[in-house]
Amino acid sequence: MLSDTVLEVIRRELRRVSPEVKIETAQVKTVLSTEVLKREVIDGEKFDEARKKIARAANKALRKTQAAPALPTAGGQAQVAQASTSTAMP
Repeated sequence: MLSDTVLEVIRRELRRVSPEVKIETAQVKTVLSTEVLKREVIDGEKFDEARKKIARAANKALRKTQAAPALPTAGGQAQVAQASTSTAMP
């Protein structure tokens, strides 16, 4: 919940609503942790377990994309194969 990616998305959405207000991700994190989320949510054993699981999943996904084999193309240059979970776009 307090990852950089989530904080950036929240910041971007807040700037869309109020473009004249300068909002930093550090401010978003502070407000979320002090005023929005309950202490049990961000300071408990379950939070630590969830954070570790998310970190492992992110590392696994990163390793998977970095270990993608290079495929030859018609032009003779190698192209890195990427696994995709989304459907093909027309």
